[in-house]
Amino acid sequence: MAGTIWEDTSVAGETRLWFFDGSQDILVAVVDTANDRIELAPQPLVDVASAATTDIGAAKSRNIRATGTATIASFGTIRAGTTKTVYFAAALTVTYNATSLITPTGADLLILAGDSLDLVSLGSGNWRVLRHVRASSAWQQISKTTISGSPSLIDFTNLGSFRELRLTGWVTGSGATGGIQLRVSANNGSSYDSGASDYTQQVITATAASLSAGTATSASMQVSASAGVTRMSIEALLTGFNQATRTAAHVHCYGGDNAGLVTETVIGGERNSGSAHNAFRLLLAAGTFSGGELILEGLPG
Repeated sequence: MAGTIWEDTSVAGETRLWFFDGSQDILVAVVDTANDRIELAPQPLVDVASAATTDIGAAKSRNIRATGTATIASFGTIRAGTTKTVYFAAALTVTYNATSLITPTGADLLILAGDSLDLVSLGSGNWRVLRHVRASSAWQQISKTTISGSPSLIDFTNLGSFRELRLTGWVTGSGATGGIQLRVSANNGSSYDSGASDYTQQVITATAASLSAGTATSASMQVSASAGVTRMSIEALLTGFNQATRTAAHVHCYGGDNAGLVTETVIGGERNSGSAHNAFRLLLAAGTFSGGELILEGLPG
């Protein structure tokens, strides 16, 4: 009869408790009488394909493996208080929502293969991510950007999971008379900090046989020499990026300026606020990018 709970003592040293739901028996727990302990029913790893709504609430296990690369905006509906652990077979994005999908960073989560999330249902289709466990604490490649067309801006978003970022590569410019600059964002690129005194920096530039240095407070962080860009290699490190502290930048650039001179620039600076950031932008004071390749890596934390 549906609703019946019954005992199975056919195995020596243990008693199995079963619940009959009207169509099948469901294992509830195993009482280990030999060792005086109770083990809850095993929770097998169940595959659920990633989608806009990845319905883990419907899966008959606490342990889920999300397959595929589709962006996830919802984990479905199940009663409040239910906990689930989701393991990811491939890289994807989990979209933050202040009501229905609350994340520890208050921003989208960039998931890499092997990562896992511990979640609790808040009811009515709402979930909170309790913990994001990285498969690796080493540097991870986030993106590889090949510059084409004539963009004046290059944005990098969904970076709230990384405390440090490393950008390497090269760019070329067309009419780029003001050098390369950088701005950070605390709202995933909806806007970028550009107040007149938002950034402080120390710039050391060597051009041909001359050497100059100076300190500036401005609306952008200088990345390359201000004499313009024909072709420039970039190595930039951003620290404390997703922390409620000042994001610091350490940049080394080498290449040619608009006068045809070989230029090397070393820059150290910071964003003058204690905000956690989740996106940044490269831009030119004038002109456009005309080519290049940039690799972005991140250190989770």
